[in-house]
Amino acid sequence: SFSGAMVGIHMLGACAGQVIMYVCIRKWSDTWRKPHFTMAAGLALNCVGALLYTAVAHRVDSGLTDTSLPSLLLCSRVLSGIGLGIWTQLANSIIQHVTLNTELPKQMVSLVMANMVGIGLGPMLAAGAATTSSKWGVESFAADGAMITTMCVVALIGLTPMFPSMDSIEDWSTIPNPQVLHCTQP
Repeated sequence: SFSGAMVGIHMLGACAGQVIMYVCIRKWSDTWRKPHFTMAAGLALNCVGALLYTAVAHRVDSGLTDTSLPSLLLCSRVLSGIGLGIWTQLANSIIQHVTLNTELPKQMVSLVMANMVGIGLGPMLAAGAATTSSKWGVESFAADGAMITTMCVVALIGLTPMFPSMDSIEDWSTIPNPQVLHCTQP
């Protein structure tokens, strides 16, 4: 089904984004210390994907259909997936560097849970927007796309600058026995 293709292509994009980020982290090992550009790139891809989705949704709501719309919709999912992959791999890298070995499993589970909750909230917010927008007489597909795009832009402009620089943070991944050193830290 097309719905399955939408999910599958999004996850394929996420895989591609993770591979791209993995290669970048391997090539430039201090990428995790200054994540602002990388975070902005991932969010920008999410924004472009959301804008493309909104454009397709607006065309469908307007009654304009053509054979390119499914391809554009899949392209929007790939771009959003790549953005997700970049974010996920960057967060994974940051956690690996700033977390003690004894705390690593807990922090990685927290990352997975946050990712799962975040992915699950998307359809719930879209369903809420569709329900609310139909009461206001707004076409639901375009309203969903506009809401998603707005959230991406707000995150890009509002959250990225608030993320701290990690220049002064010690890299725990390079310390042979961090448990011993951790006990001596204030």
